Amino acid sequence: MILCDAGVLLCLVDRTQPQHNAYRNAATDLASDYSRLLALMNQYRDRPMDLADATLVLAAEKTGYRQILTLDSDFLFYQIGDRDTFDVIQVERLN
Repeated sequence: MILCDAGVLLCLVDRTQPQHNAYRNAATDLASDYSRLLALMNQYRDRPMDLADATLVLAAEKTGYRQILTLDSDFLFYQIGDRDTFDVIQVERLN
């Protein structure tokens, strides 16, 4: 679910609104991101990948950042852009 102010919806449907093009482009990007998130969760369904992990993988794909600080061992298996691996920063757990 995405919370959305009604003004954004008005801008999307009314071409005379000054921000129409900006919001249309943002909505297109969001739809593309959503599709990629679903594809990632499907690709790694055997782990299974949750939305939070998929979002971090997508962020790495978009930014090129490979280093991640996590206790989640799944990031040893996830790939960035289906080719690069994460550089997982190892942190010892406190007992």
